[in-house]
Amino acid sequence: MSRLNLIALLALSSVAAAASSNQITWGSVIFTYHGEKTPSLANAGYNLSPIGATQLLQAGHTIRDRYVKPPANGSRITSAAPINGLSGNAIENTQLTIMSTNDEFVTASAMAFMQGLYPPRNALIVEEETILSNSTILEYPLDGYQYPNVSVWI
Repeated sequence: MSRLNLIALLALSSVAAAASSNQITWGSVIFTYHGEKTPSLANAGYNLSPIGATQLLQAGHTIRDRYVKPPANGSRITSAAPINGLSGNAIENTQLTIMSTNDEFVTASAMAFMQGLYPPRNALIVEEETILSNSTILEYPLDGYQYPNVSVWI
Protein backbone atom coordinates (compact mmCIF):
# COMPACT_ATOMS: atom_id res chain seq x y z
CA MET A 1 0.00 0.00 0.00
CA SER A 2 1.46 3.33 -0.90
CA ARG A 3 2.10 6.05 1.68
CA LEU A 4 -0.54 8.29 0.09
CA ASN A 5 -3.19 5.60 0.47
CA LEU A 6 -2.16 4.98 4.06
CA ILE A 7 -2.39 8.68 4.91
CA ALA A 8 -5.81 8.87 3.25
CA LEU A 9 -7.02 5.86 5.24
CA LEU A 10 -5.75 7.36 8.49
CA ALA A 11 -7.54 10.62 7.69
CA LEU A 12 -10.81 8.81 6.95
CA SER A 13 -10.61 6.73 10.12
CA SER A 14 -10.03 9.83 12.24
CA VAL A 15 -13.06 11.53 10.67
CA ALA A 16 -15.19 8.48 11.44
CA ALA A 17 -13.91 8.34 15.01
CA ALA A 18 -14.58 12.05 15.52
CA ALA A 19 -18.19 11.53 14.45
CA SER A 20 -18.79 9.10 17.32
CA SER A 21 -19.31 10.34 20.85
CA ASN A 22 -16.41 8.33 22.33
CA GLN A 23 -13.35 9.20 20.32
CA ILE A 24 -10.51 6.66 20.30
CA THR A 25 -7.17 7.59 18.75
CA TRP A 26 -5.51 4.53 17.23
CA GLY A 27 -2.46 6.20 15.73
CA SER A 28 -0.92 9.34 14.40
CA VAL A 29 1.47 10.34 11.65
CA ILE A 30 3.56 13.40 12.41
CA PHE A 31 5.70 15.14 9.82
CA THR A 32 8.09 17.71 11.26
CA TYR A 33 10.60 19.93 9.58
CA HIS A 34 14.11 20.15 10.97
CA GLY A 35 15.04 22.88 13.39
CA GLU A 36 17.26 25.86 12.66
CA LYS A 37 20.71 24.84 11.51
CA THR A 38 24.10 26.52 11.49
CA PRO A 39 25.54 27.74 8.20
CA SER A 40 27.87 25.38 6.40
CA LEU A 41 31.43 26.64 6.64
CA ALA A 42 33.94 25.35 4.09
CA ASN A 43 31.75 22.38 3.19
CA ALA A 44 31.89 21.15 6.78
CA GLY A 45 28.17 20.45 6.73
CA TYR A 46 25.29 21.82 8.70
CA ASN A 47 24.65 21.28 12.40
CA LEU A 48 21.49 21.73 14.42
CA SER A 49 21.69 25.01 16.34
CA PRO A 50 20.62 25.39 19.98
CA ILE A 51 17.57 27.30 18.75
CA GLY A 52 16.73 24.47 16.37
CA ALA A 53 17.06 21.86 19.11
CA THR A 54 14.78 23.93 21.36
CA GLN A 55 12.24 24.29 18.54
CA LEU A 56 12.02 20.51 18.09
CA LEU A 57 12.03 19.84 21.84
CA GLN A 58 9.01 22.14 22.21
CA ALA A 59 7.29 20.45 19.25
CA GLY A 60 7.83 17.10 20.95
CA HIS A 61 6.33 18.43 24.20
CA THR A 62 3.27 19.68 22.31
CA ILE A 63 2.71 16.34 20.57
CA ARG A 64 3.28 14.52 23.90
CA ASP A 65 0.58 16.63 25.58
CA ARG A 66 -1.90 15.76 22.84
CA TYR A 67 -1.13 12.17 21.87
CA VAL A 68 1.03 10.52 24.54
CA LYS A 69 0.33 11.74 28.05
CA PRO A 70 -1.79 14.85 28.63
CA PRO A 71 -0.66 17.05 31.53
CA ALA A 72 -2.55 16.49 34.77
CA ASN A 73 -3.79 20.07 34.95
CA GLY A 74 -4.61 20.27 31.23
CA SER A 75 -3.29 23.82 31.08
CA ARG A 76 -1.19 23.54 27.90
CA ILE A 77 -3.64 21.72 25.65
CA THR A 78 -7.40 21.63 25.55
CA SER A 79 -8.06 18.80 23.08
CA ALA A 80 -5.98 15.83 24.21
CA ALA A 81 -6.48 12.56 22.32
CA PRO A 82 -4.01 10.01 23.71
CA ILE A 83 -3.20 7.15 21.36
CA ASN A 84 -4.83 3.97 22.59
CA GLY A 85 -2.28 1.54 24.05
CA LEU A 86 0.77 3.80 23.60
CA SER A 87 3.23 3.81 26.48
CA GLY A 88 3.07 7.12 28.32
CA ASN A 89 6.26 7.08 30.39
CA ALA A 90 8.88 4.97 28.67
CA ILE A 91 9.79 4.62 25.02
CA GLU A 92 8.58 1.33 23.60
CA ASN A 93 10.50 1.25 20.33
CA THR A 94 8.17 -1.45 19.01
CA GLN A 95 5.29 1.05 19.17
CA LEU A 96 7.04 3.85 17.27
CA THR A 97 8.62 4.34 13.87
CA ILE A 98 10.92 7.35 13.71
CA MET A 99 12.42 8.07 10.31
CA SER A 100 15.02 10.63 9.29
CA THR A 101 17.22 11.42 6.35
CA ASN A 102 20.97 10.94 6.74
CA ASP A 103 21.64 14.68 7.12
CA GLU A 104 23.21 15.33 10.53
CA PHE A 105 20.93 18.26 11.39
CA VAL A 106 17.81 16.28 10.43
CA THR A 107 18.79 13.28 12.55
CA ALA A 108 19.66 15.60 15.43
CA SER A 109 16.25 17.24 14.97
CA ALA A 110 14.59 13.83 15.30
CA MET A 111 16.50 13.16 18.52
CA ALA A 112 15.54 16.58 19.95
CA PHE A 113 11.89 15.96 19.02
CA MET A 114 11.99 12.60 20.78
CA GLN A 115 13.47 14.21 23.92
CA GLY A 116 10.27 16.28 24.08
CA LEU A 117 7.99 13.36 23.20
CA TYR A 118 9.56 11.08 25.81
CA PRO A 119 11.53 13.25 28.25
CA PRO A 120 14.10 11.80 30.65
CA ARG A 121 12.58 9.73 33.43
CA ASN A 122 13.37 11.71 36.56
CA ALA A 123 12.10 9.02 38.93
CA LEU A 124 13.85 5.72 39.47
CA ILE A 125 11.86 3.00 37.73
CA VAL A 126 12.86 -0.42 38.98
CA GLU A 127 12.80 -2.86 36.10
CA GLU A 128 14.44 -6.22 35.77
CA GLU A 129 17.23 -4.88 33.58
CA THR A 130 18.16 -2.20 36.12
CA ILE A 131 18.87 -4.66 38.95
CA LEU A 132 22.31 -6.26 38.86
CA SER A 133 23.07 -9.74 40.13
CA ASN A 134 24.44 -8.26 43.38
CA SER A 135 21.09 -6.41 43.87
CA THR A 136 22.59 -3.03 42.96
CA ILE A 137 20.07 -0.78 41.21
CA LEU A 138 21.38 1.24 38.26
CA GLU A 139 19.71 4.32 36.86
CA TYR A 140 19.77 5.35 33.21
CA PRO A 141 22.59 7.83 32.45
CA LEU A 142 21.96 11.51 31.75
CA ASP A 143 19.22 11.75 34.42
CA GLY A 144 17.03 9.08 32.87
CA TYR A 145 17.53 9.88 29.19
CA GLN A 146 15.60 7.52 26.93
CA TYR A 147 17.10 6.12 23.74
CA PRO A 148 14.78 6.01 20.71
CA ASN A 149 15.49 4.04 17.54
CA VAL A 150 15.78 6.43 14.61
CA SER A 151 15.71 4.84 11.15
CA VAL A 152 17.82 6.70 8.62
CA TRP A 153 16.83 6.44 4.96
CA ILE A 154 18.31 8.07 1.92
